[in-house]
Amino acid sequence: MSRSVPASELGYTNTVYMRLPSLILASSQKARTLYRKVERSLKRRGVAGTLKFLVGNFPSAARELMSSRARSQPLESEFDRKFHVDTGGEIHLSELDIESPNSAFGNSYQPSPPKIFFEMLGAIDIPHGDYTFIDFGSGKGLVLLLASTFAFRRIIGVEFSPQLHRIAEQNIRNYQDPSQRCRKIELLLGDVVDYRIPEEPVVLYLFNPFNEKLVELLVANIRRSLEAKPRPVFVLYKNPIANEVFEKQAFLQTVKITKEYAIYKNEWSGTPS
Repeated sequence: MSRSVPASELGYTNTVYMRLPSLILASSQKARTLYRKVERSLKRRGVAGTLKFLVGNFPSAARELMSSRARSQPLESEFDRKFHVDTGGEIHLSELDIESPNSAFGNSYQPSPPKIFFEMLGAIDIPHGDYTFIDFGSGKGLVLLLASTFAFRRIIGVEFSPQLHRIAEQNIRNYQDPSQRCRKIELLLGDVVDYRIPEEPVVLYLFNPFNEKLVELLVANIRRSLEAKPRPVFVLYKNPIANEVFEKQAFLQTVKITKEYAIYKNEWSGTPS
């Protein structure tokens, strides 16, 4: 004789079946994220270093993989509320679909503190209209929006994550600020190491977007660009973990260095063109 199933049990069963696709999707996404973290570690630490890393971090990795709870959303910043944009939160690169092999040497996305950014920009006395501002690892585009309150010739963001690039595009469209003085903002999807710096006076900004290996490639790129076209160049480096790479360069001078940032410029005695 078959047993009738109480309605309460049916409701529970239906709820489980309805949630099953989302649970499977969440688990696969977490597994993919964990795989990316291992892949990044192999490139950065090698096999022995990765095994040591996995053993030391296995409990937290297992909890992340098995947990079905969604990650809490970042608190909306005052800037985001005011201008109807999305620039907040910290995002590990393993959570993003990035084709560049250099993603293994990149660091997590997090927005630059506006107060520190304005302090850095205020430390260089330049005619903004003569300069192009470039953010290496522009993420969701916060720094580009902050820089647009200055009358730069133009503003460029270089980002290798398609997801962050799309968010930045939407932010640029949504942003409305009467104090905005530069509306020529360009977003480029690509790898910084492949980017050709425009042959014009530039202010280069980076918020510790990658490790020392890529910083060295960036500095070599700056050197080549200056050899091809001598001109004034400033480098604004927030959270200067690899500042020694800049400081050992003969063609760069230290303008200012603090715990929060470092500013460099090249030797230049001509007139910006």
